[in-house]
Amino acid sequence: MIFDVFGAVNLTAIAVVEPAILILNSRRDAARQRRLAYLAGGWLGMVTCLAAAGAFSLPVIGTAAIGMAVVLPLIAVLGLRARWDTLHDLARGTPLAVLVGLNAGRVLGVQFVLLYAMGRLPAAFALTAGLGDMLVAALAVPLALAMRRGEAGWRRYALAWNALGTLDLVTAVTLGVGSSPGFPLRFIFQQPDTGIMGSLPWLLIPGFLVPFYLITHLFIFARLLGAREPRGEQRLGGVAA
Repeated sequence: MIFDVFGAVNLTAIAVVEPAILILNSRRDAARQRRLAYLAGGWLGMVTCLAAAGAFSLPVIGTAAIGMAVVLPLIAVLGLRARWDTLHDLARGTPLAVLVGLNAGRVLGVQFVLLYAMGRLPAAFALTAGLGDMLVAALAVPLALAMRRGEAGWRRYALAWNALGTLDLVTAVTLGVGSSPGFPLRFIFQQPDTGIMGSLPWLLIPGFLVPFYLITHLFIFARLLGAREPRGEQRLGGVAA
């Protein structure tokens, strides 16, 4: 379908451009940025190859594989952040406004709504995930601008937005798994099911973009709830860290 081609183009673009923006804004030297780029590229390539081979479309196993694709990158980041300087610097050195602004890419959640309108996704999943992503994306832009300008109260607004963004992703994953065909723990039996999310290009959402955005939320929580940074490190591009 033409819409699948459109989805393949814009999802691939987002999956390449947004990690690149994150890496280029990390304030690290070129060698470390290259290592991060190789890591992100390898992650995206592996997920894409597995999806092309049909690994995420297998009954039961495919749904479990999607869950692992979401969870394993988070476990890796949490486990390596304190031990790998490059990853630690990525979390601490990237301006908060950039971490927030990256979530504007979630405006592509409109595709869930369109897939529902085409009769290709169930309402419970598509409308909740799609409208939630669009709301988070819409709020990300003014929040990032407020952070860059250092407006009063931006920190508590950022915390509230970050909690909302995290909840949206967790809810979307839960509803997606709960609507999967043949999954033993399925609890949503609307038709159609979420089977198309296991195939390309739509697998790029749960297989790459969801964990990527969850990682940005983890970084933001760590910065907002952690100790304040030294004065000389607090501002970059006009945003206090």
